[in-house]
Amino acid sequence: YSVGVVSALAWTIAWGLFFGIARGCYCLDNDPADCWCSFQYDIRDSGAAAVFYATSGAAAILFMWSTIFAVLQIVMANEMSDEVEIECFLFGLGVSAQLPGQLLVLGTATV
Repeated sequence: YSVGVVSALAWTIAWGLFFGIARGCYCLDNDPADCWCSFQYDIRDSGAAAVFYATSGAAAILFMWSTIFAVLQIVMANEMSDEVEIECFLFGLGVSAQLPGQLLVLGTATV
């Protein structure tokens, strides 16, 4: 259960970073010298901003999928009525049982 909670919290943080890096520039009469630009983060170098945008976007997507898979596993396990069904379910998952945790670690490594 804790992987789902941590993934959801990390997802919201990475999602905020992903959308926060966008910048808006407003120019008067198409004159580049007369422009006003807004930055949420103080990243004015376009190369660094592109890397920050790409890594925060990748992390947000990985955290999102980690949350989705963790919640699905929780719902499926809660639908089992007895111990035999749960054992069959977990045996059927195999390596996929660790997928939410793997996506969480991969997303954390991306950030």
